[in-house]
Amino acid sequence: MNKFQSHLRVDAEWIALSAFRELLKISTKGNMSKSTYAEAFEFGAELYPALLGAESSILRQANESNTAREYRQRARLKSEATGTSIHPLGLLDEEISELVQLLNLAKESKERGRVDQLKSRHQDASPCKRRD
Repeated sequence: MNKFQSHLRVDAEWIALSAFRELLKISTKGNMSKSTYAEAFEFGAELYPALLGAESSILRQANESNTAREYRQRARLKSEATGTSIHPLGLLDEEISELVQLLNLAKESKERGRVDQLKSRHQDASPCKRRD
């Protein structure tokens, strides 16, 4: 995609995102907490995934955290390597399960070593912290 096409794409996404946000604002009778840009992205991705989907939207990808990008890249490459579809959240769920197992083992272990980094990583990866 050349620079001009990229600008046109971003303009199209912005117009669609703004329209979806306005629709949400109208449908929620002006409730701003239910008509955020994040909600508009989700709504737009459902209605027009080719424009505002997680894999296709330039605006959404620019707003993603480094961790989200990392898991998206991991899932894409693992999918390619295995020939099966692997979702980024599946990879995160696997990591959370492993952390829970390790933390449970640490509780039962006679060797009470430090696990502060594992606890911190578990908190960061917990579902209430997820962004999509």
